[in-house]
Amino acid sequence: MACTNSVIADKKCFEEATCIYCAFHGLKCIYAKSVKKRGPKMTNRSANIFENNF
Repeated sequence: MACTNSVIADKKCFEEATCIYCAFHGLKCIYAKSVKKRGPKMTNRSANIFENNF
């Protein structure tokens, strides 16, 4: 998992206290928790239910 600044800049991050990218640019290295959602998106699910009813 990369820090938010590395993700935005599309750079590699090695999950250190302060990654090299943030240290070089003087940025605060922040790691956000990623939340994985399960199942299909609601728009797809409701579209499938709508099609099956007709």
